[in-house]
Amino acid sequence: MISGYGLENEILVYANLNKFFPILTGYDHGWAMREFNAISSTKRNSSKFHLVWNKRMQDGIKKNITTKIPIISSCPYKLYKERKNIKSLKNKSSIFFFSHSTQKISLEQSTEEIINSFKNLPNELIPKDICLHWHDYSNKKLVNFLENENFKVFCAGNIYKKNFIKNFYQILINYNNCISNQLGTYTLLSIDLGIPFTLINPEPIYNNFGGDRNVPLKYKISDFTFGKKARELFLNKYSIDNNQLDLVKNELGYFDKENSEQIKKILTLELKSSLKNLQFNKTTKYYFKKIFELYNLTK
Repeated sequence: MISGYGLENEILVYANLNKFFPILTGYDHGWAMREFNAISSTKRNSSKFHLVWNKRMQDGIKKNITTKIPIISSCPYKLYKERKNIKSLKNKSSIFFFSHSTQKISLEQSTEEIINSFKNLPNELIPKDICLHWHDYSNKKLVNFLENENFKVFCAGNIYKKNFIKNFYQILINYNNCISNQLGTYTLLSIDLGIPFTLINPEPIYNNFGGDRNVPLKYKISDFTFGKKARELFLNKYSIDNNQLDLVKNELGYFDKENSEQIKKILTLELKSSLKNLQFNKTTKYYFKKIFELYNLTK
């Protein structure tokens, strides 16, 4: 099934369901720095179930949306890693992950400023390889600038490609160190592979020019209680410690995860409920979403 970052594919594989089975529940799309993921979108989703990565997200939804039933299904990237038995190769030095923009959110930070911050790293950790999100990789001006600065630019590809997670891991496993100016899902996944993650300053400021209802108009990750705590764990750290490992295990959903049969039961129950109550708008909206994602594959 086409979905952002290939997440639905992994959920369906874990639940032992057909790849065309419609997921009508809400589900987490990434690592959240706030009380729970995509606050506005989660509230507006019509399903009473929401699949979350971890207990922190579960507790956040229980506290703030009493009509929702949050179910821990764990991080789909982790499910893929376990299913494919992925191990790190560590045959290259460092890769830098840019804090990415979106169609509605930009960064108030110049590329030159980010590159200049590399000078504060130990010489052996200064990255020559950079990984961009698809939205930024589509910015040919940015890619050309980085290549002219002698960086090798990577991208896991269009986020609606079904092999996105595979592509991402094929990039990440090659490195001894992962570096970024921002926390992201790659933070968790690198530590999970035994690859140290280093966060560097300056911290990006985000400008929500497009009115994304899930975030403030202008913000930094450190504005959020959890975000501030997480930044302190990784800022200017060059090796993995137990506090980082504990956080990563919890955030990826290693604990309290529901088994595959329970996830299958919930997804099936939601579909049956939609059909029984003649809520065809749910399934119609779902397939319109798939058409939109299919269209974006051609861009």
